[in-house]
Amino acid sequence: MTELETLQRAKMYMEQLANGIDPITNAPIPEQDVVNNVRLSRCFFYVCGVLDRAIEQERKNASKNLPAFHISVQEAAKIPPLDRPVGISQLAEHISRCIGENQMRKLSPTTITSWLVELGILEIPEDGHGKRPTSRGISLGISTESRMGANGEYTAVLYAPAAQQFILDNLPAVLDRFSKENHGAPWSRDEEDFLIQQFQSGVPLAKIAMELKRTREGIRKRLKKLGVLENQNTPPRI
Repeated sequence: MTELETLQRAKMYMEQLANGIDPITNAPIPEQDVVNNVRLSRCFFYVCGVLDRAIEQERKNASKNLPAFHISVQEAAKIPPLDRPVGISQLAEHISRCIGENQMRKLSPTTITSWLVELGILEIPEDGHGKRPTSRGISLGISTESRMGANGEYTAVLYAPAAQQFILDNLPAVLDRFSKENHGAPWSRDEEDFLIQQFQSGVPLAKIAMELKRTREGIRKRLKKLGVLENQNTPPRI
């Protein structure tokens, strides 16, 4: 098992414990069990955050020389959806593992959710925090669930098997289109002016990224280069 796989396994266990699930049997842990103590749950979520950062760094180190993620129609057809509702990150991990995560970069969850927003299946709330299913998304099998995280209660977006299958059926075409968008393309003066105006008006980075068809990280890097976002330690505006 590689270092990355070990970190991912550890994070999976921590997430399940934090949500009151036995990571060995996948069965709910009894409410009275000490694992369900709120203080422990917050600790588990904190560890998940630490592991997330370690996983991201390990991925960057491992994927520098790997080609971008790609998948054919035939490959996508062979991937079974998971048998339970999962978050988009878990689904992206599942797809990457099935294709061969050591042969190319990981599938980015943001690629999927950006496409779902464009289709009107997900929407970005007015406060700019996260994404939520629209009525169309709900009909496809996307739901929300309140959970307790390190910073208190939050809303998790879950994808039922039917919603996962919809994504798998369309994933090759989505990746083909997104690879031809503005990711990595030179910035024009008009784009930079629009970026600065939107950012200074308080528009969330996720919405700006959607408008400019770029990644949120690409938006942050450009803002820093333009001197608009100077403090790299400032928490990112979602």
